[in-house]
Amino acid sequence: MNMSHEEIKKWIEENLVDREEGRKITEQTPVAFTQATQAKVIIPFFHIGEGRTKKSLYLKSELEIYAKNKQKRIPMGNHNHKDIQNWMYDNLIGRETARQITGQSNSAFQQALAAGKIQPFITVGTRKNSLYHWAVYLKSEIGEYAETKGKKKGKRRKKVSPVMGYDATLYKIPEKLKDKHIDDEVLFNIAYGDDNEHYSLGEISFSTNSQKAVDFAELFDLFLTNDDYFKVYTMSDYYEAKRRREEMSFDDALFSKWVDNFLNVIEQELNNGEIIFFCCG
Repeated sequence: MNMSHEEIKKWIEENLVDREEGRKITEQTPVAFTQATQAKVIIPFFHIGEGRTKKSLYLKSELEIYAKNKQKRIPMGNHNHKDIQNWMYDNLIGRETARQITGQSNSAFQQALAAGKIQPFITVGTRKNSLYHWAVYLKSEIGEYAETKGKKKGKRRKKVSPVMGYDATLYKIPEKLKDKHIDDEVLFNIAYGDDNEHYSLGEISFSTNSQKAVDFAELFDLFLTNDDYFKVYTMSDYYEAKRRREEMSFDDALFSKWVDNFLNVIEQELNNGEIIFFCCG
C-alpha cells in the first residue's frame, strides 16, 4: 500500500469513528447500536480485543448510509478500502498485546508511555473530547522497543524527547468488590489490572510544572505525583469540587471542558451507586 504512516493516520482520523461517535451518526441508543452490531447489521471496519475488552472502529460513510436506511435493514460490512483495512489488521495492536510483547507490567508500560518511550499510533476518543478513549500501537515500533529495552549496546530507537509529567485517571470499583474492604492494594490492582480499561472513566495528562496540573489538583483536591496516589471520591468530594469549580475560571477552553466532563461523569456515576476513585501517577 503506497501510503505513509502519517497519511494512514490522517485517513483514520477523517474516515473512522468509535462506538460513541458511531451511534450519534445512526441516532441510536447504546442498546440499539449494540443490537445492530450483534445482528451484524453494523459491522466494524477494524477491531482489537475480544469480549468486554473489544474495541471497534466503524467506517463513517457506511454508518451514514445505514442511518438513512435503518428500516430496510441493509447489512453493512462490504467495506471499500480493503488495502487500508488489511494494513491495520496486519500492523496495529491493542494495549494488552503491546504490553505482552514488551514483557512489562501494567505500571511499567504506563510509565514508558508517560516518558514518551512508547507512543500510540492513534488514540481514539480524546480528540473528540470523550472521557472514554483507547489507543492502538504500531506492532513494529513495539517490537523494536522490546528489543532495545534495557540494552546498553546495539541498535537504538530514534530518540524521543521524554514528556515527563502526571496522569490522573478516574476508575470505578468492579461490582464484585463493592462490599469488600477497599484499600490502596485493591485500588492498585484495579488501576493496573489486565482489564483496567473496562473500569476507566476518564484520564488526563499534564506536563511537569503545568499550571493546569496545579488547577486540576486544587479543584479535585488531589495530590499529583509520579508515585501512585489513590483517592476514593464521594458525593461530599463532588460537592466540594463543584463549589470550587464555580469559583475558578480557565483560559484554556478545552481544559475547561475536560474539567466539566470529569465533574459530570463523577456526578453520574455516584448517582448510579458506583464507587469511584482517582489514581494519580
